[in-house]
Amino acid sequence: MRYAQDPQEMEEMPSEEESTVALPSPDGGREYYNVSEQAVLYDTIAVTGELPLLSKQPPGWFATFALAGGAVDHSFFNVRNLGNCDSAYTNMDTRDQTAFAFRATGLGLSFWAQTWGAETEVATAGRLRRHLPNAIWQLDLPIHASVILKLQQDERTKINAAMLTPGYGITGGGTANYCGGTEAETAEVPFGQCTAASQGIPSPSAVYRFPNLIDIPRRASLSAVLSFSEYARQLLQTMPGPANCPYTVDINGVWQTYPVFFGITAVLYGRRLVQQRGALRA
Repeated sequence: MRYAQDPQEMEEMPSEEESTVALPSPDGGREYYNVSEQAVLYDTIAVTGELPLLSKQPPGWFATFALAGGAVDHSFFNVRNLGNCDSAYTNMDTRDQTAFAFRATGLGLSFWAQTWGAETEVATAGRLRRHLPNAIWQLDLPIHASVILKLQQDERTKINAAMLTPGYGITGGGTANYCGGTEAETAEVPFGQCTAASQGIPSPSAVYRFPNLIDIPRRASLSAVLSFSEYARQLLQTMPGPANCPYTVDINGVWQTYPVFFGITAVLYGRRLVQQRGALRA
């Protein structure tokens, strides 16, 4: 085996001989070869009040936290595909089986939410009910959940969700309090809550890596099942919303809001085996 020259890139790289697999030519002549290329599989479940308004309403997504808490399990890689979900949230070509052979090296799980912290609903007398669910979603829930990676009927990995760091993606952030006055005086910064987020420096090595490579055949049944504990399900069922984030009041006295979005993305890292494009092996 040879290794990537970048010290941050921890993944083993196959040699030229190991990265090709001979296949018979359909015309009986020279052989075709499968080649190994770096790839990821990713899939997302989400909770957003905007779900009824979306043209695509992916299965396994929820309009409220309470509905998400009512589900015992949440599955990745075998529910959504590019036909029923946008490519920002999944790259699965097929729903119930793998589209190509895949050699998995690691698994990541990312709990993410909007960067603004205050989430509110208009309650009685035009007042606003506020809470900060993004911190609960991103920091607390992973501790109270487990993930099982299944290949066919075999459970290949069973681990606490908080141990599955996302590796790549958005990192960093924070919350600060605005020392302002009343709600009316702080309409531009609702309830004194400000947030900041940064792309940060993604760390490819910050991901759970399998002790041994997991070879996934083409057309195999693959899934990652996320299960919340009883406590986490009860917590979700008591959380209001998700509601929208207000940012100002218009000239008619109506609150203008941003829609909010909460998601969990599972990423399977590795290399896929595909037929060499454009030519036979030289």
